[in-house]
Amino acid sequence: MRRISSDEAHGFPPDVWYMLEPNMKVTVRFFASHREATGCASYGADVPHGACAADVLSQLCETFPRLQPLAHNAAFAINQTQVAPASPLHDGDELAVLPPMAGG
Repeated sequence: MRRISSDEAHGFPPDVWYMLEPNMKVTVRFFASHREATGCASYGADVPHGACAADVLSQLCETFPRLQPLAHNAAFAINQTQVAPASPLHDGDELAVLPPMAGG
């Protein structure tokens, strides 16, 4: 089986990530309803180089099925800076998966 290079990784679904070279480590933080759905406050994820925040959330929905119904309205922060879902991650980053915020 051909291994996929890191340049080809972006946009691949999580079920083929095992073929991607080499993975990077990302710490994922969960809050509020996302924490309840996963049962943990943080999780160490192995993701391919070139993965973006939305890619990681897709992978997490497979690992934590109760997260799936909440995923459509999640926001993201990388290293404590709010980012778009398509923002790329780097080895050692902290990704916060943020639930919707209520204002008042």
